[in-house]
Amino acid sequence: MSPSPDLTTGHVPAGGSSPRLRDAWIALAGLSAVFLFEMLDNSVLNVALPTIGRDLGSSTTGLQWVSGAYSVAFGGLMLLFGAVADRIGRRRVMLAGLVLLALASLATAVVTSTEQLIAVRGTMGVAAAMTTPGSMALAFRLFDDEGLRVRALTVISTAGLVGLAIGPTVGGFVLAVAPWQVLLLADVPIAVLALVGIRFGVTRDEAAGLRRDPVDVVGALLGTVTTAGALVAPTILVESGAAGWWGWGVLALAVACGVGFVARERTARHPLIDLHLLARPLVSSGLAFKAASGLAVAGLSYLVTLQLQFAWGWSPALAAVGTLPQVVVLLVGGRFVGPFVQRVGLGRAAWMSAVSVVSGLAVFGALSRYGYPWVLVALVLVAAGMRVVGVVAGASVLTGLPADRTSVGAALVDTSSELAGGAAVAAAGTIVAAFVAGSITTTTWTAARIEGFQDALTVAGLGLAAVAALLVVLGMLRARPPSNRKTEPRPNLPTAPLHTPTGPPSPRRPPVPDTIALPRPPFDPEFVPFLTAMDTRGRFHLTTQMLPQMRQLDMTEAQLDEGLRARGLERSSITIPGHRGDPIDLAVIQRTGRTGTAALAYAIHGGGMVFGHHLGNLDSYDEWLLVHDVVLVSPGYRLAPEHPDPYPVEDCYAGLVWAAEHADELGIDPERIVLVGQSAGAGLAAGTALLARDRQGPSVIGQVLVSPVLDDRDATLSARQFDGVGVADREMTRFGWDAYLGDRRGGEDVSIYAAPGRATDLTGLPSAYIDCGSTEVFRDETVAYASSLWAAGIQAELHVWPGAFHGSMSMMPDATLSQRAVQALREFTGRLLGPAV
Repeated sequence: MSPSPDLTTGHVPAGGSSPRLRDAWIALAGLSAVFLFEMLDNSVLNVALPTIGRDLGSSTTGLQWVSGAYSVAFGGLMLLFGAVADRIGRRRVMLAGLVLLALASLATAVVTSTEQLIAVRGTMGVAAAMTTPGSMALAFRLFDDEGLRVRALTVISTAGLVGLAIGPTVGGFVLAVAPWQVLLLADVPIAVLALVGIRFGVTRDEAAGLRRDPVDVVGALLGTVTTAGALVAPTILVESGAAGWWGWGVLALAVACGVGFVARERTARHPLIDLHLLARPLVSSGLAFKAASGLAVAGLSYLVTLQLQFAWGWSPALAAVGTLPQVVVLLVGGRFVGPFVQRVGLGRAAWMSAVSVVSGLAVFGALSRYGYPWVLVALVLVAAGMRVVGVVAGASVLTGLPADRTSVGAALVDTSSELAGGAAVAAAGTIVAAFVAGSITTTTWTAARIEGFQDALTVAGLGLAAVAALLVVLGMLRARPPSNRKTEPRPNLPTAPLHTPTGPPSPRRPPVPDTIALPRPPFDPEFVPFLTAMDTRGRFHLTTQMLPQMRQLDMTEAQLDEGLRARGLERSSITIPGHRGDPIDLAVIQRTGRTGTAALAYAIHGGGMVFGHHLGNLDSYDEWLLVHDVVLVSPGYRLAPEHPDPYPVEDCYAGLVWAAEHADELGIDPERIVLVGQSAGAGLAAGTALLARDRQGPSVIGQVLVSPVLDDRDATLSARQFDGVGVADREMTRFGWDAYLGDRRGGEDVSIYAAPGRATDLTGLPSAYIDCGSTEVFRDETVAYASSLWAAGIQAELHVWPGAFHGSMSMMPDATLSQRAVQALREFTGRLLGPAV
């Protein structure tokens, strides 16, 4: 039976059978209606602009601002409402926005002038700013799996693209038999549909998922004025002339507010936008691609309307027929989005689709004057690219952001697209006004006037294409991994991890039956008395009832701090947002009185994903890690079974990102980060390294994996050899994986971040120190992981300590073998971090 969605947060929980899209169909239906309004409204309005202009006697710039007022309000206020939604509830803000939308749409019925329509359109832009960010944020958070996230966003964007596709066609036919007001009144039933779907399909946000810091109102006002001024100033300059002071005054105000906005966001305690987030590669590249596509789509839509109905004199109905190829591509292309993204990857899909959109605009600008076939090519290229980029760019941005910033993240996505689109329409309208004197809605079209008008369309099309192309190049550059992650090409390497003869069997090789007695290597003689003493107490069976006690520290925090001070160390604690925005603690350990900048040692505690404490066993780092000039940060990630996959690894990644972004505050060098883990903590460190690579997160220079727990499939020879033998045997391992993954353990639906031993491509990872004992359950999966690193061209130092059991270094630190292991660790960290201090 599939898990039911938690409608409090709009989330289908992990565990149980694999979640499906239809488990959240009520929420998806309501959210899709929101996107349908946004896209349908814009596309219907574009085809109606000539009719509206003639009916209301609009000037060229007045007609431009019938469309532009919506974009200014939408783009200027979206970040503010995204921040408000993250604090008072996405559902609440969305419902209020839908009510405002319905009322504003009804007001269209009584509009009698261009100025009144511009006011109505501005109000509708405010409503859209309230509804759109929350819809994408809730859709993104419906599922934890990236594939399902892309599919959910595809479903919602499909509804919007259906509106974008059919809007011009349906609008053109409607205008042949009804007044233009009917087109905008159609938003009323859509708003009601969305209102009902959200009201009954999504319940209130949980307080734990909301931010508690205040909204940066000053920053919001500065950003809104900057946006509005930047879009309005060019038009005013054209209308009033270069000698007029009014246009230059608006431009100066926009620039001043823009500078003030940046200064405010850098210094505000609770900024509207954390500028560090914009620097993340996934975020900045996704925003650049989205802005490029938004600029190209809005610019082409506006210019095609002018081309068909003004330059060529087509009726609205004939213009509707002319846009039908775009309808077909947008509707049919949906089935290819998922396979395309899976084939080429999220990053390549984003830039390839953005290039397609920009190419369409360039074709229009250069060749549209030579006939409709070139307009057709432009429409198809833009539709094909738009079908993909809207999904993948949004998913890229939201993947790169913390969980408690999803509404602001969605607002960033839509703001980049809407502002770029608004700028495109403003620029195109301004160019047309500069080339063609008087109103294009009332002018007499002579041959010379049409030629000048066509020149304006060409200049506008090519100019916008050039700007969009620069945005695509910027996105591609930002999406490139940092140079320190580059690896040499891997010609003809196998697609599966390489295994040593004693490593885990191939999935096609039948496993050795558990009933067969297997020979196994002996324990080191120095460890035998300890293990014998354990055996005399009887075999240890871990149970859920034991976990609360096993999660406690064996001393008070005051005693812990006293011990740290005696060793010349000090501790501080910081609470940060973990996975899905819930708070987790970070312990920061450093030498007392340390100054300057040090490396970050991000150390993740062990405990089988089910027990342990982030303040426990800190003394185990004294001899080989804390001897260097480092700041040790230990994340208090949440434990299974209460918090199963992906909570532990996502908490660890959230802590790593936070530490890197607050490097100045912590006194660390964000370019010198080492991931450290022991046992299950080493497995989480490996998963965190994979997340950092795939999300283009913090730069990691090394990973230290001590006796890592890497693979849930329980299929290795060493797992059978030490079934019921030694410490952390096969039974305990299964207990941990069952708590972490539920009935997914050993199945196909397990990510490489939860079980890094499943990863088949380890390119781009940092160098690694890996060790294990020859007499422990995890031996073969550890050796296999090192082999996979070597296959990927990554340097890995592997130690298999003969006769060592799992955890022997911490349980018997004075043993000769344990001292050898510590020395090997000290030598590796010395090479990585420099000499001891």
